[in-house]
Amino acid sequence: MTGAALSHINPAGWYRYTQFADPAINYYGVWTDGREVFVVGNDGRKTYILHGK
Repeated sequence: MTGAALSHINPAGWYRYTQFADPAINYYGVWTDGREVFVVGNDGRKTYILHGK
């Protein structure tokens, strides 16, 4: 994951989550426990934590 892009790969290929496309945010961390996903990003002022299933 790099700035302004959040994507997922599966057997069909890459899927880009356009709702998270923001050139001001750099996504730099991802973690999963096998049931849920957490993504961390920062825009230089705020830290963002995205969480979902």
